Amino acid sequence: MAKRSVKRARQREEGANGRRAAPAAAPPGPSRRQFWLGMLVAAAVLIPLGVVAIVLASGDDEAPASATDDVQTEAERLRRQTQVRDREQVQELTDRMRRAAEDLQPVLSGMAATFPPGRDNQLGDVDRKRPAHLASSGSRPVTSNPAASAARASA
Repeated sequence: MAKRSVKRARQREEGANGRRAAPAAAPPGPSRRQFWLGMLVAAAVLIPLGVVAIVLASGDDEAPASATDDVQTEAERLRRQTQVRDREQVQELTDRMRRAAEDLQPVLSGMAATFPPGRDNQLGDVDRKRPAHLASSGSRPVTSNPAASAARASA
């Protein structure tokens, strides 16, 4: 229950005609004008920041060209290194082959002297040139060619 003093205060407010008086007006809140002013300031700040962020994120056109130039420069350097290495290897192999030919020259000259002239350096019939100790024993030379072994056996 309300106190008597509160009831009396209400009665006074209602006045003589029996109507209640309007409650006190609420303090005024931010107006619409302030709201739109705040939105304008925010847009004026955020839109340029967004544009700057997009420009920075997209980068400039020089970076890909620079990367392509770097790759082509590196590829050219590797090609030159490969050519130099190839020349050195060819020179080294040529020198080795010359030394090998010089080392084998006495062997090849000795082999050439063992073949009779005019026979095109062919061995001829192997059976006629068998050593005497093999010819008397009747043994045959070991061959790795089965077709040649079969042809000799049938002859």
